[in-house]
Amino acid sequence: MDAQTVSFYEARARDWTAQHRGISSPAVEICKIWLRPGCTILDVGPGSGRDMAALLLEGFEVYGLEPAAALIAEAEAAFPLLKGRIARGSLPCDLPANRVFSAVLCSAVLMHVPAQQSFEAVHALRRLLRPSGRVIVFVSTGRQVDPVTHRDAEGRLFHEPSPAAVQLLFERVGFRVRSQQTSSDRM
Repeated sequence: MDAQTVSFYEARARDWTAQHRGISSPAVEICKIWLRPGCTILDVGPGSGRDMAALLLEGFEVYGLEPAAALIAEAEAAFPLLKGRIARGSLPCDLPANRVFSAVLCSAVLMHVPAQQSFEAVHALRRLLRPSGRVIVFVSTGRQVDPVTHRDAEGRLFHEPSPAAVQLLFERVGFRVRSQQTSSDRM
């Protein structure tokens, strides 16, 4: 993940997590459709911890990988059941070694990976999966960003390829798209 973007989340962790906790996420319902309780899920970029906590309560074995230490602290404070389940790291390089998962949840994270690292990031997700594992990805489009730097007014990186480009990227790494949906941002 882009270092300047991580700095944004480090500096605003408390306010950002408070803002997101009150918003429902489609991640849990989608995981319940495509995954079986008991399977292991890696939540890449769990942020507030909201989805991880909800998935644990639904019977999934969930772990997280978060680059912002302040977000990890906020998530563990809000959801004590997450203590010890979130490691510090990010795409594409700080991934768990010698560990594979039934599924990877990647919600609103790929947009913060620099464009030149997109293929490497998706390939890294592939290495984290068991054979026949699944990736559930949420991406955003249409943010107001500088057309040259791809940064918003807060300095966060938002590389937002079209849904078709995201699908092609995943297919090039060997994934097969099983379902695709479009919805509005709940923020």
